[in-house]
Amino acid sequence: MGGSIAVTIREADGKEHRMCRWTNYLPYLVNNPRLTQKDKTLIEEYVEGWYAMVDDWKKHKIYRKFKYRMTEQYAPYPYLAPEDYGLLVIDMREDMILTMQGYTKIGKISAIFILLEIQDLVEGIKGDENSAIKRLEGFYNVKKIKWIYDRRAKRYNYRKYEKFEDILAMVKREDSNFLEFEIDMSPFTVIEYEENRKGAEDMLKKIKELGFNLSKTERDIWKEWINIEGDED
Repeated sequence: MGGSIAVTIREADGKEHRMCRWTNYLPYLVNNPRLTQKDKTLIEEYVEGWYAMVDDWKKHKIYRKFKYRMTEQYAPYPYLAPEDYGLLVIDMREDMILTMQGYTKIGKISAIFILLEIQDLVEGIKGDENSAIKRLEGFYNVKKIKWIYDRRAKRYNYRKYEKFEDILAMVKREDSNFLEFEIDMSPFTVIEYEENRKGAEDMLKKIKELGFNLSKTERDIWKEWINIEGDED
């Protein structure tokens, strides 16, 4: 499933990308060792599709004959303000990740996705560098897997695995539906906000503290979002 979500990225040099994107791409962006390494290529890859849709929107919005199927869904909403599933802000200048959304857990990779990709490999289907296995292996190689959490037993596994293949063997052996790899996201500090009025107000306050400037349209979206969340509390 999935849907729309607002994503803003500020690069180390201050350049901002304010976007509305499809939720399904979020895990490949945030739970990725390339992000913790501040790999500019990862950001370039992620924003490339956005700017293609923006250009498509500008050229064809009058007659609505778009080159890309999702242009009309996303391109008209380049705002640093919540949209549909919420808002994610990645600030590479201040090393902060702000999140108010329930689609993707930041710093966590579910073992079930690893298992599904292992089954794909058995069938000859190979994933790319952004597959769950490759991303988890990347975190393993730089010693960023903090622990493995068993949600059913509510316990942490601190065992040190000598080889990454040992982790894959464990995933196949255990009940992967309940296992979750917790990742060290440093140098980023991750702040999670509840999807309610207080959470929205706190996130907006932090965004302003970080020096982001909001347009009138963005301020109006925030005001409406906070009022709606307040009605649902």
